[in-house]
Amino acid sequence: MITRMNLTHVCAVLLPAVVAGWAGPARADWPDDPTVNLPVCTAANGQRYPEIVSDGAGGAIVTWYDDRSGGSHIYAQRVLASGVVDAAWPVDGRALCTAVGYQQFPQLVADGRGGAIVTWWDYRGGSTSDIYAQHVLASGVVDAAW
Repeated sequence: MITRMNLTHVCAVLLPAVVAGWAGPARADWPDDPTVNLPVCTAANGQRYPEIVSDGAGGAIVTWYDDRSGGSHIYAQRVLASGVVDAAWPVDGRALCTAVGYQQFPQLVADGRGGAIVTWWDYRGGSTSDIYAQHVLASGVVDAAW
């Protein structure tokens, strides 16, 4: 038989355990220390002219031009809402264009599905630039249909 005294004791013991179990899942947060920032790409040589757009899920996609392999090429990286780089994407970013010559000044727009469409100036044809574009999916895969 449960008495009022027993019920009070049971609630006093179980309630804190139940509330502790309701705590949300542990997750990383964006760094808030101005001396410790989120590394998006730390590859050798220079990464320049970053641009950013929302991924529509609380995170972002960042693009830049990158000198890691000699010449400037276009890369992108996804950062999740939790403040960590998306592990499905390559470390130091997904190469979107590594054609001969220089590719510079990327711009991007969200595709509405967690990915982005990226455009840039491209000098693969010589001394004058052309404009190229690529679609990168939320998964970090370059869209094969493009």
